[in-house]
Amino acid sequence: MHVDQIIEQAQEFVAYHADTDVTLDYSAASIAQVDALLDDLHHRQVDPADVGDLVVGAASYVGEVIRRTLGGTWAAADEDGADSGAAIFNPRMIVAGSSLWPASKVCKRILDGANDSLVLYYETTATIAAAMRAIAQEQEQSA
Repeated sequence: MHVDQIIEQAQEFVAYHADTDVTLDYSAASIAQVDALLDDLHHRQVDPADVGDLVVGAASYVGEVIRRTLGGTWAAADEDGADSGAAIFNPRMIVAGSSLWPASKVCKRILDGANDSLVLYYETTATIAAAMRAIAQEQEQSA
């Protein structure tokens, strides 16, 4: 799946939830809304493979929130090879030099529940990104 398709999947996820009480505005706070949706699936013991479209949409949305708020980028399919001709949707993101796989995280959230919170995932990613940027800035200033 190419980057523009991932962004389109996120947009479709938002549109699908537009007439519900779920507010998806690409803010960091909206991650909690997705987390709650996935928590419901966890409590109903839904297999992520049975809700593939939801996994793709949620992962695309979470990745887009990260990209927009933390400055991450999607790795093109031909950059990492993981998506080339693969039947499984699991594109890689790069945030401050670190690799993330939002689809894997969404599946783990459904399977493992609150132990794999998307809110904590986002907060941890934000903390690491800020630290990496601070180190890079410090190195630039000392050079």
